[in-house]
Amino acid sequence: MTSEPEVLVEVSDGVGRLTLNRPRAINALTEAMCATMLDALRAWSAPASGVRAVELHGAGERGLCAGADIKAIRALDAAAAQAFFRTEYTLNHAIATHRLPYTASMNGIVMGGGLGVSAHGSRRIVRPDTRVAMPETIIGFVPDVGILWHLSRAGLAGVHAALTGSTFGAGDALLLGLADECDGEAPAATLDAAGWLYCYAEPDAASIVAALEAHPDPQARAAASDLRLRSPLAVCVTLEAIWRAAGMGGVADVLEQDYVLAATMVPTPEFAEGVRAQVIDKDRTPRWRHARIEDVTRDEVLACFEPPAGLVPLDLPNPCGSQGVVDDHGCVVADALLVGRRPVGSAGDRGRRQPRAGQVVVDAPAGVVLPRLTHPAPPGVRSVDAGVQPADDVDQRPWAEHRVEPGPLLG
Repeated sequence: MTSEPEVLVEVSDGVGRLTLNRPRAINALTEAMCATMLDALRAWSAPASGVRAVELHGAGERGLCAGADIKAIRALDAAAAQAFFRTEYTLNHAIATHRLPYTASMNGIVMGGGLGVSAHGSRRIVRPDTRVAMPETIIGFVPDVGILWHLSRAGLAGVHAALTGSTFGAGDALLLGLADECDGEAPAATLDAAGWLYCYAEPDAASIVAALEAHPDPQARAAASDLRLRSPLAVCVTLEAIWRAAGMGGVADVLEQDYVLAATMVPTPEFAEGVRAQVIDKDRTPRWRHARIEDVTRDEVLACFEPPAGLVPLDLPNPCGSQGVVDDHGCVVADALLVGRRPVGSAGDRGRRQPRAGQVVVDAPAGVVLPRLTHPAPPGVRSVDAGVQPADDVDQRPWAEHRVEPGPLLG
């Protein structure tokens, strides 16, 4: 008896359809699945293919994709693990830069690598039952698959999502910039009026936890409790990674960073212990390398960003240039790195980020001192003046001491 393919590849009436087909595993991704999808996208990119649009679906009712098969990754040696991530991240980049419209149906569980194959698409559709998360700090890793590109532009709510690995519904997926629309009535976003999110503007992970623990809001204290359960090293590295992602020029840059972090963190006992506690033994009591977030040193964090010797380069082309983005009136509204994954109107842009009258096109993290902005203000900023340049001596590091006035995301 021949088993069904783990990815179904079909073309009908000019639409290329990819269906993840491991429903019993909530369509968890293997390297072979990523390679199959990548081959299909490359073939369909040729005009001669006749394919005019791409759709992504997941088999079964439980969800689009629960992420990569981390139990299988844990069993790989370092070289094989690097090969997996090269394939997965190349696929993520192909989705983000594909010339064709790419529609992802994000039903049910969409987590980790599942967001990597959906959130970079040009049309991302959630449903009332959608549950999204980047839960990597729970297993001693960092949010990868280029998702920090989106979360670093989602204000302090994005920092909260990245550090805690919490699960959110369709309303928050829209708020976090991980989806475009909901097929049905989306549940209310829980982070829309979370006044305690300003705690994430602190300069380091230990200060963030302290601020959350001292906050009177029970939700803030619950977030602190969640962070105390995560890998202390992973939390600190994730904070550094999202800071860096906020200043990057495109998804390719973030994926390059993810690739180095995967090479330095996945082969470690921290990742193995996290997977053991969550997936293998399921005792939910990991024994982390550090007892507390406060015990992680700066040198340990920075070491994770150093490529190990012999690492095969990822070498992704980056279509996002440095030119500015213009609005409907021809005014520069922001540097390209602050808007979507490429400048509006550049080759391959499918129009999802095209500015329209009254639309917020700048979605920078709250607290960032932005180089060029226009009205209406981005999330986390109450008001800004178009064309204002920051002073040379202003610290432009994300979420540093020079913060803008709190806006909707901060209360």
